[in-house]
Amino acid sequence: MPTSPKEMVSAHRLSHLAAELKRRTNDPTALPRALQAANLSKNDLGQEGHQIYAEDEARFIQEAVAIVQDKTFAATAGLNFTKNTSIPVYIAKCSENLRSALQNASRYTVLADGHFTYHTETSEDDVTIILCEYNPFLEFGDRVREFMVFTILTAMRNLTGRSFNLREIKFSHEPPDCHDAIARLAKCPVVFGARRTELKLSNAILDLPLTTYDPSLLRHLERYGDSLLAELKQPEPSLRLRVEALLIDHLPERLLPAPEVAAELGLSSRTFTRRLSQAGLTFSGILDELRGKLAKTYLAQSETSISQIAFLLGYADQAAFTTAFKRWSGQTPKAYRETSI
Repeated sequence: MPTSPKEMVSAHRLSHLAAELKRRTNDPTALPRALQAANLSKNDLGQEGHQIYAEDEARFIQEAVAIVQDKTFAATAGLNFTKNTSIPVYIAKCSENLRSALQNASRYTVLADGHFTYHTETSEDDVTIILCEYNPFLEFGDRVREFMVFTILTAMRNLTGRSFNLREIKFSHEPPDCHDAIARLAKCPVVFGARRTELKLSNAILDLPLTTYDPSLLRHLERYGDSLLAELKQPEPSLRLRVEALLIDHLPERLLPAPEVAAELGLSSRTFTRRLSQAGLTFSGILDELRGKLAKTYLAQSETSISQIAFLLGYADQAAFTTAFKRWSGQTPKAYRETSI
């Protein structure tokens, strides 16, 4: 796994997750155990404006899942997150309709979440909200992804005052054994193992007016948000992570060549190569290491066939993938899978 920058997230979410854990169990040791497993303490709960590391939030969720013995814990916690008081949510509330709410809030998501951001794609009938992660290799990131998708769904329902259902949810991770239970919570088709994590909803829903629309307060909140952005000390994701995220986003349809990755980053090919070199990196090295990490991740999931993994990683055939994997690990993909599962 690559070393990621320390993405920070609002501890307000942790307070909600802790309350959900306490609601789900009568064990008085449950919360202290989950906090300890995540390198957190009660001092991290309830502090206004306090932030924690994204990786610690992920560990807390994973430990809570183990304590309550319910892999839908994260999704359920997202559905129950009705008191979200982050700056992006306040800005969304003051917007004219759901479409403008999503657009206005997207600029300020980093104030509450240094790990996820989002953008939208619109077709004639549908709108797709696409979640983007600064570090797609976050340990225990699958449950965090589920928490965030259901948090967004709940936020949109609260904004509009309508209990509408999505047309589809897609997750980029492989299906957990609670796939059917998550689909029941979502009340719409849920696809796992997709290229991207996304929520699809009817275009008409985005034009629903918000009763909380307040253009004057919106301008005030945006000025306040801009001042917070100016003060923000959070570093940009590393060049390696940004390159990896772009490569992952286009697999398995195509393997982006270096000039296209550079263009996506707003750099010339020459500047891109120079910045990689300054960081002690090469494009081919990043690509090779990324394929190795993804291959090991996929092989640990027994439902994904080796031939399918080869396709997902952009190899012409299984033989080419096997040769590459033996170079990375000294084992064949089959042997590695047998020792990993």
